[in-house]
Amino acid sequence: MKLLLRNIALPFLFAIIPISEIVASHIRAGEIIAENINNSPLSWQFTLILFTDLSSDVQSEAVDFDFGDGTPGVNVPRVSFLDLGNGTAENTYVVNHTFNSAIGARFVVSATEENRNACIINFDNSVNTPFHVSTEIILDAAVGINSTPRFTQIPVVNADFGQRWVFDNGGFDPDVNDSVSYEWTIPKLSPGTNVLNYRDPDIVAGGLTEDGSAQAFIDLDPATGVLVWDAPNLLGCFNIAFNIVEWKQNPFTGEYLRRSVVTRDMQIIVRDFDNLRPLISAPADTCVVAGTTLRLIAVAVDQNTPPDFIFLSASGEPFEVAQSPATFSPDPDDSVSSPGALNFQWDTRCVHVRQKPYRVVFRVDDARPILEQLTDFAETNITVIGPAPQLDTAILENENIRLRWSPYFCSNAESMKIFRRKGDFPYQLDSCFTGAPSGFVEIGEVSINTLEFLDDNNGVGLEKGPKYCYVLVAEFPDGALSRPSNEKCNALPIDIPLITNVDVELTATNGRINVKWTRPLELDSVINPPPYRYDLFGNNQSNLLFSSNNLLDTSFVWNGPVTEDFQNKAILHFTSNGNIFQDSVSASSVLLTSTPGGQRVQLEWSADVPWSNNGQYHLIYKRNNNSGVFELLDSIFANGDNYSYLDQGQANGIPLIDGEEYCYFVETRGSYYNDVYSQVFSNRSQISCDIPQDSIPPCPPILSLEVPDCDSLLADKECSGVLADLPNSNLLKWTPDFSEGCDRDIAEYRIYYKASTDGEYQLLSTVLYDTLIFEHGIEGDLSGCYVVTAVDSFDNESAFSNEVCRDNCIYFELPNVFTPNNDEWNNTFIPCPEPRFVKSIEFEVYNRWGRPLKIINDDPMINWDGLDESGNEVPAGYYFYKADVEFFRLNPEDSKKTFKGWIWLAR
Repeated sequence: MKLLLRNIALPFLFAIIPISEIVASHIRAGEIIAENINNSPLSWQFTLILFTDLSSDVQSEAVDFDFGDGTPGVNVPRVSFLDLGNGTAENTYVVNHTFNSAIGARFVVSATEENRNACIINFDNSVNTPFHVSTEIILDAAVGINSTPRFTQIPVVNADFGQRWVFDNGGFDPDVNDSVSYEWTIPKLSPGTNVLNYRDPDIVAGGLTEDGSAQAFIDLDPATGVLVWDAPNLLGCFNIAFNIVEWKQNPFTGEYLRRSVVTRDMQIIVRDFDNLRPLISAPADTCVVAGTTLRLIAVAVDQNTPPDFIFLSASGEPFEVAQSPATFSPDPDDSVSSPGALNFQWDTRCVHVRQKPYRVVFRVDDARPILEQLTDFAETNITVIGPAPQLDTAILENENIRLRWSPYFCSNAESMKIFRRKGDFPYQLDSCFTGAPSGFVEIGEVSINTLEFLDDNNGVGLEKGPKYCYVLVAEFPDGALSRPSNEKCNALPIDIPLITNVDVELTATNGRINVKWTRPLELDSVINPPPYRYDLFGNNQSNLLFSSNNLLDTSFVWNGPVTEDFQNKAILHFTSNGNIFQDSVSASSVLLTSTPGGQRVQLEWSADVPWSNNGQYHLIYKRNNNSGVFELLDSIFANGDNYSYLDQGQANGIPLIDGEEYCYFVETRGSYYNDVYSQVFSNRSQISCDIPQDSIPPCPPILSLEVPDCDSLLADKECSGVLADLPNSNLLKWTPDFSEGCDRDIAEYRIYYKASTDGEYQLLSTVLYDTLIFEHGIEGDLSGCYVVTAVDSFDNESAFSNEVCRDNCIYFELPNVFTPNNDEWNNTFIPCPEPRFVKSIEFEVYNRWGRPLKIINDDPMINWDGLDESGNEVPAGYYFYKADVEFFRLNPEDSKKTFKGWIWLAR
């Protein structure tokens, strides 16, 4: 069959179309792009690009435009004509228009021209079908001057019979902060009207994928707009249409708004020739620091033996920028041998920095006659990032630190962000990392022209003891962040004691915490003379735990409640000659919390301490339920402010059991990272226990419903027959989803039902876990929608399954003759065969002059006996009827139909 289609498809197609009609048709593809002009959101320039078939003598010298705002349409002349060399011409039409409407209005600007070319086979009568495309815009001063998305690739493309076809439209939005997405639509012949009997190309062509493993399919990537047809299995022309949607960020709210929609109508020409498509591979997605040169290589190969020469090209946003656009070699008009390499080069500038990557499309065409050429595409995303600022100094200034830095390389940056952390432990960043490293907290932001910042800890002064380290990050207008600067650190003198431990030794209502501190390591005894005294308080300054005049007393065992419901805090005052230092220190114990789940316990811990617990390994201990001894379970490297660990038994290979208690504590490691005091010390949390219990529902089942083919069920029914053999129930079947990550614990299934599309789901029935089928019969009405959920033994219910719906196979037909002569045959006028799913009927009979004779509205079978409203027999002859019938339907809007016809009444 595949070979047969190769031989007959196109000859047959053209044989049925008169030559005069072929000459009269010519349009292949096109789209409208738009941009604001005159610096006004109301003034626009619209450009229609129309691709025409040069085998036709017809010339589209002017095209009708409609601006969708009620103003008269205009006939716009062609401004350019370009023969593309492949039997296709590019025609361009430009028109300006100013809208007299309030901001926020939506307009659909469209163009219509006669007619499409004749070879299109996935809708009817293309040779007499107008070509219509549109672009939707929304006027919005809040988002500024706007341009709609556009394309870099011509939408008339060859495909080969049986080979996978890939096409990249090269769509992009020229506005820096805008994003695009893609969605299918249907080609149009006029505003809001689809071409006749449109069918997707894969449905019309059928067949299998290139490797023969599955049914052929056509797909549109919603993020990139890349089209894949794997694989065409019918010769001819196929037209498809899709929208490229512009998403623009509101600068005031940050919300992304749908602000324009460009419809592209394109043509795929499937031919058959002895040629294997070339292949191209693109470099991996990458980044480049603004001000440096990026060089990439894309490699292409032709699959024929011997290989054809190939043409290489590239397109995309880096080639469209105003300043320093990208270049590539070799020249796209020069063929090269296979394999061949395309060299991409971009000398980047600061103006190129943005959050959104730049998309580059690499293309290869084989060097064959143009009507036989095949193409392949690949893409690379390039992010241009801001260079790292240069932080020069971090100088002590009283109890503050003043930062100074060099002027930033990129003057188009908007602000400089300042980040701080405690400690100078090392970190590693990949080459594309932007922003501040983990563990740094933003403490300030200044304009890009400001070159210093005083860190006074929001006016309260910095703590003594920790080494404070800083980095800078530049921010650009769209929110893009630069690489972090070099790190600069400093610390205040340690002329007070430093708390090092608030270590939990016993978790109990009468627990035990070991508190430790250092002597004042840089105390100036002249400025702060003796005598000295330590005062240690617990949780508040009215709870004095310990006092000492001996500087060597640097620890105390604190007895009191230690539970997982409360975080204890040690407060240390240091007195010199009767004067309390204003910067006395405090530190909390480590508070561990646990949250149970199904066969898992989530641990989280925190501590409010003056040192840093980052840059060190934290140890997790777990009680052995057999011995009762706590054993080291695992460790994590801490490099942030939120510390957590999920125990699923992965560390020791022993799965957790729901319903069994598990107990834990953690041991943190920390340091002041001060050059004077650099020791690492440990602090343990209290013990926290929990019992895992499944709180995660199973995955939704996969539901199916066999929906009958109404046409085949109702075909060839004689008037004397009945439709009793039609289905009278709905049979639901489902399979559980046990794919990776889905719980296998299923106790029951719940079936939900709604009678119509505008209804709400209600619980219909519950069945046990081993039942995967359910039959639902409804008297007189089988329409409805269903979903199923899976429920585990802990009563966790999954989300709804996929929805399945069916409509009734409605049937209503009236005969043209009946004989009310009391002979026991055909004495009443009734529907035949018996109607299906009729809810109500209003039946009226008229004579040939239009006078009503009989109205019946209480009998779905009508049963007109040939009598008028007065009970008199109507004479033999022709009569007319109207039947308003309401059916039981899935969509209530489809429920009412009117039937009209004539009756021959014979006596």
